[in-house]
Amino acid sequence: HGIEVLHASDADRPMPTGSAYKLYVMRALVQAVENGELTWDDEVIVRPELRSLPTGDMQDLPDGTRVSVRETAYKMIAMSDNTGADLIADRIGREAVERAVAASGHHDPALLRPFLTSHEVFELGWGEAELRTAWVERDEAGRRELLRTIARPMTVRGSDLGETVHRLGLDWHMTAYDVLHVLDGLRGDSARDTTGTVEHILTAYPGIAVDPARWSRAYFKAGSCPGVMMFCWLLEDGDGTAHVLVLRQSADDQKPIGDGLFLRGLGSRVVNSGLLTGDTAR
Repeated sequence: HGIEVLHASDADRPMPTGSAYKLYVMRALVQAVENGELTWDDEVIVRPELRSLPTGDMQDLPDGTRVSVRETAYKMIAMSDNTGADLIADRIGREAVERAVAASGHHDPALLRPFLTSHEVFELGWGEAELRTAWVERDEAGRRELLRTIARPMTVRGSDLGETVHRLGLDWHMTAYDVLHVLDGLRGDSARDTTGTVEHILTAYPGIAVDPARWSRAYFKAGSCPGVMMFCWLLEDGDGTAHVLVLRQSADDQKPIGDGLFLRGLGSRVVNSGLLTGDTAR
């Protein structure tokens, strides 16, 4: 099916996207369920070395807590729960997520290899300075080895986050088209899922007020890190046509990015204006 581009600005430029990486983790999880490797009712177990920082609330669960894959995936997408995403990624394996990146049509999957967890980005980005030096200097194999050395309870606290690190490759870089392709891939995943679980998870939180008379479904994901802000939506109209909106900001310094209210407000105005469907009042 063809893509009609209504507006594009630097859409081919890879940019850091923060938590949009969870869309790839979700795709890999759906594939694992389809392959019979696990079910939505299987459980993940909270362990100290998998605990991450907020967003989300799963980081507050006691060690040994068992949570269903279904609830964990729901929190990963609807609440952007970082610990939830890391628990899922640990359960299905890094290589599975890397396969999902390639299968989802990322323009350069090597940009996301090794595929980082949130725990790893926090620990490398704002932990010991020599970790960042090692990350920058090493090739892919060396980086994988480095990640094995930080597979331990996190030393970084939320208050440690400051300087931007995305230009060191400590983020998940995607073009706007990469975002479009993974959202569309998830729409296909949902169509194949007879249980309705995937759709329930993806539509739980649309990010903004969405008019159900205009849009029959709305997928949403936001992402942020110091110097990074992004929002993306896949909205389907009554005819079953999907409309994708991707808004991205990045800067070497956090200040110009702000708190995301500008970008979210812009998204709301575009979605509710009729620009996407061409039904603006004349």
